[in-house]
Amino acid sequence: MQEIIAHIEKVLHYADPFEECSFKEMLDRDSPLHWKSDFPVTLIHRIERAGEAERSFMQEERLVDALGYTKERYDAQTIEKIARTFPLLTKRVSSLCSEKSQDYYRYRPKYPSDKWKKILDEGGFKAVLELSVFKEGATVCEAERKLRNLMRSSKEVPSLKHIAFVWVAVVPESCMLERVIEHYFGSCYLSFTEGSRRFYIAWAEMLGEVRMRTFVCPPKS
Repeated sequence: MQEIIAHIEKVLHYADPFEECSFKEMLDRDSPLHWKSDFPVTLIHRIERAGEAERSFMQEERLVDALGYTKERYDAQTIEKIARTFPLLTKRVSSLCSEKSQDYYRYRPKYPSDKWKKILDEGGFKAVLELSVFKEGATVCEAERKLRNLMRSSKEVPSLKHIAFVWVAVVPESCMLERVIEHYFGSCYLSFTEGSRRFYIAWAEMLGEVRMRTFVCPPKS
């Protein structure tokens, strides 16, 4: 885990000025691990749940069977094309870190009636990284809501619950997120400032172990 965190920190220092796209691209450079940016971890399960344009695309690409169910197995180029062309057909994470490069990915629903197929870990997933960039005026409560939504979304994918979760938050220098980060990650974080921005890297060895029953900013009743 420390190897992953050290690599992320190095990339953040090199990505100056910071840009989201370049940061995600740089993660996969000079790393023994493999980083897939904006990668789909869920895929629509039945074509009837998609819009008209999406349905036409899936049929033209022969990505559904006679009953209207999407396929289970996709090569890397196809699944990335789906996410890029019709993002509403998928749910993506900022970056998926794997031990090895994969040519194919498999997706499977937990129940036949599920809306989403979810990615299967066939032995190589190491961590999910989520990147959040906040503008001037961002509050601690806004940051907590964003973090909880990201963790909740990944926890819905069984394969991701059992690997590490990393949150990279980029905030104005005046915004301090220690209270939120320590609430969910304890002492597993680091922070530094570059220019007018503050960078946080927080992590959990296993996403499923992060407790979300209590809040820093309880939701309004």
